[in-house]
This record gives sequence, C-alpha cells and structure tokens, in this order.
Amino acid sequence: MSDERYNSILTAEDCNTDVNAETGVLDQSMLSSGQPDNCGETTLLSQNMYGDYYSYGEQQQVTSQLGPKDQLIRLNTGEIFEIQPNAVLNMGRIPTNQICVLNNPSVSGLHAQLISTGAMCMISDNRSTNGTFVNDDRLMPSVMTALNSGDYVTLGNEIFQYWRT
Repeated sequence: MSDERYNSILTAEDCNTDVNAETGVLDQSMLSSGQPDNCGETTLLSQNMYGDYYSYGEQQQVTSQLGPKDQLIRLNTGEIFEIQPNAVLNMGRIPTNQICVLNNPSVSGLHAQLISTGAMCMISDNRSTNGTFVNDDRLMPSVMTALNSGDYVTLGNEIFQYWRT
C-alpha cells in the first residue's frame, strides 16, 4: 500500500529548535530567531530506499587500530570524529553541530544527539524526519540508546560506525 508522505519533501521541525547552553540538551521550547542558511527542507527517504540503499552486512568493516578514545567514523568519507569523555555532541546538517553532515538532504538540521559519560556513549533521535538507527533498530525520539563498539549509526542515509577501544 502506497503512503503519500514517503514521496514528498518536509520541512525539518528541528531547524527551529535550540540547544540549552548550560546542559547541551536540545530544548524544543527555545525557538531560534531564524533558520540556519543550509537547514531548509529535509528530503524524506522512500520507505523502500532504506532497505535497497545498503545492507549492513555489505558495509566494509573498519578494522584498523583507532586509539584510546571513542570514535565515530563516517563511512562514505572515512572522516573520524573523536568523542571526548563527558561530551554532548549534536549531529545533523546545521554547520554549528559538532558532527556536521553538510549537503545531505536526508539528514535533518539537528538530527540526533550523542552523549559520552566516559563509561559509555549513548545516542538519541531529535525527532528527525528520516529517523536515527542503531544497526537496524529505529530509535524512539528523545530516548537514549547505549552504543556498543562496532555499532552502525544511521542518520537518514548517512552511515557511521562507532568504535570504543
């Protein structure tokens, strides 16, 4: 059965949100004065595109020695993001995000948030248009999910791999 919403472009709701400066947590009640230049619209992926676009089993696994810190690797570019203990990292298309994915319309402005407690890393979806996935599991919005070394994190159609060494 066809669902019309999978063939349209939606404005990202999270482009009009802000992050609390004291806690570093997304605060839906703090509206920005305007949208970031490149936030614009988020392209909603086809319902079938997720399964057809890639398969986790087909992804080349990163096996090199990564050092003592937690890291998130952007698989299509090889870009490595170091995750410091007790860090709060915003992920998405807005240039001020600590993990920024420019020029990918399937990724929302403030797509997800990654939190490191030093003992573990957790991620939550910020009500993104196309969702946040850990491996094949779609995250519920605003619910923290623990990451394990080797997990795949997907924002829209952008795939990262998390490593703890």
